[in-house]
Amino acid sequence: MHITVRDHKTAGATGRPLVVPITGPLLTILQDARRRRPHARFVVTYRGNQIKSIRGGVKAAARAAGLTWGCFDEAGVTFHTMRHTMATLLAELSDADGLPALSESQRKAAMGHQRLETTQRYTHIRPTVERRVLERLGKVAPIVDVVTQARTRASRAPSTPQPELTKPTVGTSTGTREKSSTKTLGIPPLLRRGRGAQSTRRSS
Repeated sequence: MHITVRDHKTAGATGRPLVVPITGPLLTILQDARRRRPHARFVVTYRGNQIKSIRGGVKAAARAAGLTWGCFDEAGVTFHTMRHTMATLLAELSDADGLPALSESQRKAAMGHQRLETTQRYTHIRPTVERRVLERLGKVAPIVDVVTQARTRASRAPSTPQPELTKPTVGTSTGTREKSSTKTLGIPPLLRRGRGAQSTRRSS
């Protein structure tokens, strides 16, 4: 069984009716309404007349609970607050009934949203839920054991002396090598001699 709502908020954007399944608690409420007013044309009435909006009832209930009403106050409650509350309760449902947590796609479908981003914007995770998540993570991750275990300093291996950098001597066929300083490394000896010859000619 289900209820089909053709005139709803997002009908213009989606072009589709809103189909709501009739759950066990909802069926009990509808049966009780029929028992109380067997000849009424509408489920929810006020003084026997059709109710066009429940905004006034929500406003009265908020004030009776000591809550601030209105969107102009940061902590104010509006009719839309119930949508945010539902999205948050769906995210925390596993903490209440002990069953696996609902996926984001399941929560999106239950909210009747077309975009997942809308469901995420409506959901407000409370600090108590974040703490429980971190406590669960601490039980499966060996963070305490790693941090609190006795520390031992690792011994360093003796360093191996590095060989001196040498370069081959130009003009020899025996392959003998001579030590080279850092300043002259990479400059061929012939080039160095050529520079010296040029400087000698210039000075003369």
